[in-house]
Amino acid sequence: MKSYLILALLFLPFFTIADIDHNKFDSIVWPDLKIENPVIKDVFVNVQNDLEQKQIVIPAFIVKSWMKTDSGQPVFFLSAQPYVCEHSKPPHANQMIKLNNELNIELLSDNAIPVYAFGRIKVEKNKAGLFSSAYTLDLQDIQPYE
Repeated sequence: MKSYLILALLFLPFFTIADIDHNKFDSIVWPDLKIENPVIKDVFVNVQNDLEQKQIVIPAFIVKSWMKTDSGQPVFFLSAQPYVCEHSKPPHANQMIKLNNELNIELLSDNAIPVYAFGRIKVEKNKAGLFSSAYTLDLQDIQPYE
C-alpha cells in the first residue's frame, strides 16, 4: 500500500501542471503597446485597445516593486528596459506591464535578466508606488530569453 502512495505522489506533478502550447501566443514587441498621438499626451489613453484579452508573448525584464499585494506578495512589472528601479525615472505607463501572478510562478527579481513572458493582456490602469502601467498581464509562463 505504501508503494502505491509513494508512486502516486511521484507522478502527481505531471498530472496537475497543465502543458502550455507556446505557439498559441501572439508575439508582440514593446513599440506595439503605444500609440503616438500628438494631440493627447496621456500614456493611459495612448494604448492599443485591440490587444485586450489577447494571449501574448513579449520579451521583457522583470521589475520587482516595493509595493505589496493584499496577500503580502511583491508587485512585479515587466519592462523593455533593464535595471529599472524605483530610484530612477521609470518608463512611461504604456511601456510597463503589471504582472498578475495567480499561478505563483517563481519570478526572479534580477532586472538585468531578459525573459519571455506569456499570458493574457488587459488594458488596465495601474499605479503602484512610483511605477504606473497601462496594461496587466495574467501570467501563464516565463521562459528564459534565447
